[in-house]
Parts: sequence; C-alpha cells; structure tokens
Amino acid sequence: MVAYELMNEPVADDPEDWNKIVNECYSAVRELEKERVIVIGSNMWQSYNTTEQLALPDGDPNIILSFHYYEPMVLTHYQAGWTELKDYGGPVNYPGQCVTEEQLAARPAAEQEAYAKWTKENYSKERFAADFSIAANVAKRHGIQVYCGEYGCINSSPEADRNRWFRDMEQTFEEKSIGRAVWDYKGGFGIIKGGKPDETMIRILTGKENSSK
Repeated sequence: MVAYELMNEPVADDPEDWNKIVNECYSAVRELEKERVIVIGSNMWQSYNTTEQLALPDGDPNIILSFHYYEPMVLTHYQAGWTELKDYGGPVNYPGQCVTEEQLAARPAAEQEAYAKWTKENYSKERFAADFSIAANVAKRHGIQVYCGEYGCINSSPEADRNRWFRDMEQTFEEKSIGRAVWDYKGGFGIIKGGKPDETMIRILTGKENSSK
C-alpha cells in the first residue's frame, strides 16, 4: 500500500538533469524492490506541460506519472504573499477571462503594468481538459497511471469563483479518470476554515453536492 515518490516538485533548468536523477533513483529502488510503485513527477514544479520531457522507464506498470495543477495562478494564489500576485488587489474571474481590461484599468498604474498578462488568459473546463490531456497522453503511451498530486485554490480568492473552479476541476478529473489530492487540509488552501469544515467545498470535492445526504 506504500508508493515512493522520487521528489516533490523538482526544478531543473535542463530537463535532462532531472531525467538523470530519475533514472538513478529508479534503478536504485528497482534493485531492491522489483514491484514497488514509484511516483515520478514532472520537472518545473511538477507542471503538466513538462510531462512530455520526462524520460520514463518503459515496460514498467508500477510507475505513476504525477503532475500538479494550480492554473490560473491569479485565482488559485490570489494575493498569496510568497508570489508575484501579493500586491494585486483587483477582481479575478472564473470561468472566462481571468481579469478584464476594465477591471485592470481601475487599478493603480503599477498593478496595470504588472498584471496585464492576466487579461489575456481565459480558463474553463475545456482548458483544464486540454491541459490534463498532455499528462494523460504521456501516461497512456507508457501504459501507466496518471495522478494529480496537488491542486487547490487559496482561501483568499473570491468564494463563488473558487467553488466554480473546484466544480469544473472535479468534473474534468472524473471525465479523464485522473486520481488527485487536494491541497490542503486546514492551511491557507484548506477544507477547514477557522476551525470549521467548509461544507460546500467538501461536498464539491466528494461529488455529493447534489446529494440529499
């Protein structure tokens, strides 16, 4: 019941450096445990769009390809103090255009310059499906499973937009048959807020939102 993840969110300027580490670690584990499940994440913080750069071992069904997903960051990391979004105080939207031109125009000049890129980004279930398919197709080529080891949306983001994001994420994961783990339990992204469960979020994540129980 135990799987080994080689590293969480590796970051290598040259993807081949990460591939070399993967090969060495994989070989070391396989010398001792022939059938142990090994979770291999993609380069650059386990991004979905770097999964195609992985040099995965062939012919081993006991590998799980892992990616993380926090797009769009302007929503999922809204005003997060450790990111470049810490100073953005304007509105964010989901689904659709993350920040409209009109919304950004109402912000101070410094914000307009720093966050203009988000007026060009649109997100929806279709965008999620396209992004997830990149990782899913890599896993399919190798005959292995794919797993989203982290996804989530910070509690400082607008509640209605956050819940819509979670609904579309969950539906897309289900449609793509992708296992996942939400980040986190009772921290800044948690399902426990102020010591109390976020019942709406929990029901969305468990697929029980429309249940009578």
